[in-house]
Amino acid sequence: MAPGIRFNRAIPYEKLSLVPALLVFLGMILPLHAQVPQLINYQGRVAVNGTNFDGTGQFKFALVNTDGFTTCWSNDGTGTGGNAPRRQPFPSPSPRASTPCSSAMPGLPKTTISQLAGKRYTIILPAPDATLGHGYATLIVTTKGTGTLAGKLADGTTFTTTSQIEDDPTDVSNWLVPVHIPVYSGSGGMVAGEVLLSKTEPAGAADVTGSLGWLRPPITNAKMFPSGFLKSLDPLGERYQLIKGSSLLTGTAATGNFTLTAGPSGTVLPVALNQAGTWPMTNLPLLNKPVTSSLKLTFTGTTGVFKGTFSRTVIGKSVSTPYEGVILASPLTLPEGTAPVRGGGFFSTGNASGPVELTSP
Repeated sequence: MAPGIRFNRAIPYEKLSLVPALLVFLGMILPLHAQVPQLINYQGRVAVNGTNFDGTGQFKFALVNTDGFTTCWSNDGTGTGGNAPRRQPFPSPSPRASTPCSSAMPGLPKTTISQLAGKRYTIILPAPDATLGHGYATLIVTTKGTGTLAGKLADGTTFTTTSQIEDDPTDVSNWLVPVHIPVYSGSGGMVAGEVLLSKTEPAGAADVTGSLGWLRPPITNAKMFPSGFLKSLDPLGERYQLIKGSSLLTGTAATGNFTLTAGPSGTVLPVALNQAGTWPMTNLPLLNKPVTSSLKLTFTGTTGVFKGTFSRTVIGKSVSTPYEGVILASPLTLPEGTAPVRGGGFFSTGNASGPVELTSP
């Protein structure tokens, strides 16, 4: 494909004024010529829940190349790796020059790659509001200095991408993983932004942070969110290590205790489900008896992912409800949480989603 410039279609900016859910579909591609033109025309459509938007809004602008991984220009000069700018909306009082557009991808020195290679992280994508559970992801750093991010959004949509890891241009204490993932089978959906990896991994703080925009387009006849939405996700995660003979919850051979909580979530699960259990050094969690709502729990130590089912009553009948998420190596407090969690994810009813959290004393 010939190189080109296109308008960045996903804007992970949570402070868009006057719009509850701004769906941005701007996909014009302009060919590059021998000389960069002084004036570039662009066009597109801005809609709110499928209705054309007319009013004052705050936006961030970036021009990226056709593969979506190289930023040619952004309104304040902070956009890198195909991501939206980080600072004030356009126009910027003092715009900074951006790195010239090139097909070459940024990278890390070999010494840094050798330090990072093989590291794994488990990440919670905290629920953006009360209508959803927590999404989750895992991230693996390869020997080529790339990061493979894979997981599920809280509506059950799977995603995966591999991006070149680079130094964070605005914070020397972080590495940056650009994220640009089309979702929903080419219908215009997108997960885009950045995942940040702490270089120091300080105790008591998240090893993984960042900012993502989640664009779910209107989908006719969809059972869940047919009108679509644009939401912000703020990843939180920890470096993941499974040590043989050591419980993930205690970090020693001692057995840890935990409580798995599902919900509450609207009318689908108005009362939270709570199930206690133990987490031994084998890292095969055991549920205390009696088991609530026929709950089942499995854990995959190589990935940090847990899955299971529980029963809920729908019109007098028992219905099996699946749930899934990831375990964190250390406790973290989610944005709307009151206590640190050791794991997070979501349950799905097919037409609704709710939070699942694992806590440990």
